[in-house]
Amino acid sequence: MPFHQWMNAALYDPHQGYYCTPGLTRWGRKGDYRTSPERSSLFAATFARYFVELHRKFETTTELVLFEIGAGGGDFAYGVLDHMQRRYQDIYQNTWYIVHEQAEDLRRMLREKLKPFETQVLYKSMDALDPLDPGIIFANELLDAFPVHRVAKHNGEVREFYVNLDADGNFVWELQPISAERLKEHLHRPELQLVEGQIAEINLGIDDWLKVAANKLAKGYLILVDYGAEAKQLY
Repeated sequence: MPFHQWMNAALYDPHQGYYCTPGLTRWGRKGDYRTSPERSSLFAATFARYFVELHRKFETTTELVLFEIGAGGGDFAYGVLDHMQRRYQDIYQNTWYIVHEQAEDLRRMLREKLKPFETQVLYKSMDALDPLDPGIIFANELLDAFPVHRVAKHNGEVREFYVNLDADGNFVWELQPISAERLKEHLHRPELQLVEGQIAEINLGIDDWLKVAANKLAKGYLILVDYGAEAKQLY
């Protein structure tokens, strides 16, 4: 199968995917990795202050509506709400913090983590969210968790990585023709000029996600925290 399909199953299969399997310790010192909210409460506190600044630019409402997508273990949401409760009590009382998390196991963890602020927290999927007017959509290290297509230039032709099994049942790579017409079209972009042997990862899901997110904002801000390099550096 194409690596994109394999990665999607590995991360998001409802029964055995990494983000959906119950009982895994994913974040923090005892887990597999740490993102900024787990490393320091200053990360959430800094954004809480920033959210308040943006909210004050909304002159038509007293409510602050925050929608976090991919909230993970809830450290960021906890930190933002805790800081606002202590430093901006008047705004905190008029805050709705809406959380979207795809995995059922993580939703249970979030509800437990955010119990101290349960009067201000709602749980909704992006599909069920009415357009915010106004509001703030936030995501931290979400885009890099989307499944990617993996391609390489081989003998002058761009081909796609597939995942197969060898005779012993081990995963192995195979280079095959490009699997999707949309990927072919993307590879024709002028900035995607690979040299022989170069490998690239293509995240087609970002454009789709951004369109959906933008349609959920009648007015407001979309704030994304992630890392990477510009196309000129990558390609």
